[in-house]
Amino acid sequence: MAAALVSAVLWSHQDAWAQELPRQLRAEIDGDVRDCTLKKTAFVPQFIARKDLNGDGVMDFILDYGGYKCGTLAGRYCNGAGCRMEVYVSKGRTGYVKVFGGTVRELRFGTANGRPAILLSRQGRACGKTEAGPCRTTLTWDGTRFAEAR
Repeated sequence: MAAALVSAVLWSHQDAWAQELPRQLRAEIDGDVRDCTLKKTAFVPQFIARKDLNGDGVMDFILDYGGYKCGTLAGRYCNGAGCRMEVYVSKGRTGYVKVFGGTVRELRFGTANGRPAILLSRQGRACGKTEAGPCRTTLTWDGTRFAEAR
């Protein structure tokens, strides 16, 4: 039933992001829908973004939980440290794999040392600092995963 609910919610929008999702993403979102005890979920179009992140020519997916609403709780996955975001990249014919999941203040994409990169801004505690101020982390694509740049 949750899968049908996700499909109904996503397909109720005519935006490009409402295209059929890979099973790995559908399973993740279905779990979030099941966890919503209010049983009324909503997604804004910015919840799902598509971009080729690893340079293989296949669109990858970014889930921004700032765009997820459980009942009247728009910030269920957001707090003072930011919002939950997840990144899934294509793995050829085997589907998609989650390469990042965490609470961030900002998530951008670029390059570092000529490789695709995820540029994160997180709360200092997420980076091992004692203060809540921002910290920045760069994850670079090594051909199989995004890893912290050295």
